[in-house]
Amino acid sequence: MRFTLFIRRIESYLASGVVAVVLVYAARAEAVDERPTSEIDVGGIYYSVDEGFADTRGGYLRGRLAPPGRDEWRGELAYFDRFDDTGVYAAAANRHEFGSRWFTDVGLATSSGGFFLPELRVDGAVSYRWLAGRNLVTSAGITYFDAKDIHSDTGFRLEAIWYSASPWIVQGGAGYNISEPGAVGSATGYVAVSHAVNGKRIVTARVGGGEQAYQPFADDRFQVGIAFGSARLSVRQWLGRAWGINVVADTYFSDTYDQHGVEVGLFREF
Repeated sequence: MRFTLFIRRIESYLASGVVAVVLVYAARAEAVDERPTSEIDVGGIYYSVDEGFADTRGGYLRGRLAPPGRDEWRGELAYFDRFDDTGVYAAAANRHEFGSRWFTDVGLATSSGGFFLPELRVDGAVSYRWLAGRNLVTSAGITYFDAKDIHSDTGFRLEAIWYSASPWIVQGGAGYNISEPGAVGSATGYVAVSHAVNGKRIVTARVGGGEQAYQPFADDRFQVGIAFGSARLSVRQWLGRAWGINVVADTYFSDTYDQHGVEVGLFREF
């Protein structure tokens, strides 16, 4: 019944034209990539949650559009059944190129239902490509998150990505978040390593951790100052020239609850 309800909701949202667009595309090399630059991805989500909390189920529709010019777009529409509540999340963003080295990312997200989803989320970042090959990218960003409970977050982050001459990519970042009320501070960090052969397979392993100033787990119920850790393994496998599957295995553990799950999707480039 829940799955049927999910399908009906997704169909109704698609029928009404509610599709969002989020941008994030990786820094390009000097060589022209003749592969497709736009895509659509649809998939399902399942996470088991301990400590008596209901498991998480859902599905998503994501898209990337790269028309000629200096702008690229991404979008996401997702449905979640989590902590005995349901909600639909929509996000949109744009990356704009200012020449070959500077670029910006701006994103906007909101949701309907789901106490755990943001009422409003706004992201912004400025990035620069370093070195002769422009293969070292650094970014500075800020995020505002207006939750549906009593709190809001303002987060600051620094990130760096190094694209080696081989298929290996190394990424890391750190952030500091200030939550209101109470001006509660929390710090997080992560590192990630990828082996990427575009058009064949991209494998990424990521670990992170830190603190969550506010951790919601029920309507109007949350914990403050929670330590957490996470690990994530993702595989993007092409099964044809322009289509394939995305598989993500993710684990999260904290002082309140642990969760472990998978996301599986089918993508088509064009």
